[in-house]
Amino acid sequence: MRRLSDPLSEAFRILGRSDQLSINLRERLLRLGFTEPETDRALARLEELGLVNDAKVSDRWARRSSESPANGRLRIIADLVRKGVAESDAEHLAEVYLAEGDELDRAKQLALTQSQAGKNAVQAARYLGSRGFQPETVEQAVESVYDP
Repeated sequence: MRRLSDPLSEAFRILGRSDQLSINLRERLLRLGFTEPETDRALARLEELGLVNDAKVSDRWARRSSESPANGRLRIIADLVRKGVAESDAEHLAEVYLAEGDELDRAKQLALTQSQAGKNAVQAARYLGSRGFQPETVEQAVESVYDP
């Protein structure tokens, strides 16, 4: 990876490509060979400018993940944690963007789609589980479609 002359310039380049949590941006700058003090100064400046804001980035990622009608809360949480969001924050954001009742409605719709595609109840349950729906939600959704 090409190293620019200073960590702030490199951080601008990285942020120009994608949103980053401050911890991930810090790790990248350190891997590029910048010292901890110069990296910390660059991050502090980015925060002053409002260009690094972990809460906003996490919120934006949660909103995007929840917009997929095939994603359940566990998938949203896993996506956020994989990107570096603390698990407790990820759980909170998943609840904000996909409340329990909304998740059940979404799961029922997907179970119905699976049924219409000729899938049996086990296949539908497996599909819902793979999309991050909670076990009790999967059970309720499948029962509502396959055992009305």
